[in-house]
Amino acid sequence: MKQEARSALQQTDRIKAIAALVQLLQSNDEKVYDDRRQAAESLGKIDPGNEIAIAALVQLLQSTNLDYDTRRLAAESLGKIILDNKHRIAVVKVLSRYWGLNGENYDLAWKCAQNLPYPDFYQAWHQHNIVSHAMQSLKKILFTRII
Repeated sequence: MKQEARSALQQTDRIKAIAALVQLLQSNDEKVYDDRRQAAESLGKIDPGNEIAIAALVQLLQSTNLDYDTRRLAAESLGKIILDNKHRIAVVKVLSRYWGLNGENYDLAWKCAQNLPYPDFYQAWHQHNIVSHAMQSLKKILFTRII
């Protein structure tokens, strides 16, 4: 009974910690600039595979107003906590939008590529290109029929 109580308390503390870190990551307040970096790094240590932490870090990578160090720490943390192909695919989709992959972003993309079946990686990496090519083809078809 004592062990079960200890385990429940640790789980509750972990859930609260993750929620607080995610809230900090989502803050746009410039005063918490350094705290966001620490939150990104901490999420990589708390609970591997945690859906909420992974979603928050993926969302952070998608942010357009993210400084290099925070992006680096978010990528590093994701590399530590993603455990399944669903998460790897989501990360690859985000990373594929950046032409200049370097450092941790490149390492994270490489780690995902090594752990995904090639067709899944290819589709995730090129998904935005496939959609734009499909739209261009549809546009050509419609214009040739109208004219």
